[in-house]
Amino acid sequence: MAWICSRSAEVQRKTCSLLLIVFFIIIFIMKAFLILSVLALAAAAAVAEAEVAEVEVEEQRAVEEVQDEHPVPEDGDAVVAALEADTAVEGSSSCASGWIRYKNHCYLYRSVLSTWTSAEVYCASLGASLASSHDWYDDRFLKLFPGRPQYSTVWIGGFYFPQTWRWVDQSRLGYSNFWTYNNVNTHKCIYLQSTDGWANGICNTGRHSICMKKIDEC
Repeated sequence: MAWICSRSAEVQRKTCSLLLIVFFIIIFIMKAFLILSVLALAAAAAVAEAEVAEVEVEEQRAVEEVQDEHPVPEDGDAVVAALEADTAVEGSSSCASGWIRYKNHCYLYRSVLSTWTSAEVYCASLGASLASSHDWYDDRFLKLFPGRPQYSTVWIGGFYFPQTWRWVDQSRLGYSNFWTYNNVNTHKCIYLQSTDGWANGICNTGRHSICMKKIDEC
């Protein structure tokens, strides 16, 4: 009888030992799985960062492609005076009432907040398009546009077509003045910032806008 009990205790000890070994194996497998999961997440994060870096490089290249070296005139007051002299009064003989002449175009400021697409549709209904800017002087004119509230942002006609920026009037975007540059996958429309240069924003944001058309179309 004692021998049977002895054998029974030995079996129990072996069973407990086996269970402990199985338990530790399970713990080891779980830790290994956890480590592999962490490594997989780290690898995925590294791939994502690499993709973001690649997008940023492509965006920077896009900016560099459209950058045109136009030095800012030293005498800013003289530039403003020249712009004012070149800008006809509102409702002049060459531009309809409410439009402002600058160079060979007429411009109209729209204070209604609208998306970029709605603003362009409105301009098109008037035989115009959202304004384009081809040098520092054009930028200065648009920034100082009569009636534009201070610190307001304004849609202009820049749009990111596949792989390149263009003006919606189909003219080449050979000059750029980006002060803020966002991801072009989600920020495809250009607007004038309130204090500095351009930024590309989400197109369905409500902003003021400026329409432009040639004088012979006014």
